[in-house]
Amino acid sequence: MRLVKSGGLLVALIGTFLSSSVFAQTAAETSSQCAATFEQCQAQCTIEHENDNIRRAPCMTVCSGQYAACDAGVVYDTAKPWVDDKIEKSKPWFEEQADKAKSLFDDLMKEYGSDNELENPQKKTKDNSI
Repeated sequence: MRLVKSGGLLVALIGTFLSSSVFAQTAAETSSQCAATFEQCQAQCTIEHENDNIRRAPCMTVCSGQYAACDAGVVYDTAKPWVDDKIEKSKPWFEEQADKAKSLFDDLMKEYGSDNELENPQKKTKDNSI
């Protein structure tokens, strides 16, 4: 019976987290806005579960998850233009490497012949098969 209750609590916590504002954020926030939201969430947990540490702990966990997601979004928004720039700048290098590899392969094929010119290994083993 106790496991069923704790399992239900876990499902309720996951549902609360998934329906929270973490996934509904549209505009980029700053780190200070994330911190302020985190503090408000913690205060709300303390108000709602003042003398009940068992219920306050999961509430605080949800606040921490929301803060982590918010802060990760801030870092992503900050890094995205830099990463995009590096990707664009590296494209010519990758194209050059692909061209060099193709050229090397073509040169090897010219030097050692194509697949049609290679001896068929099955011809050698046909007479030697058991």
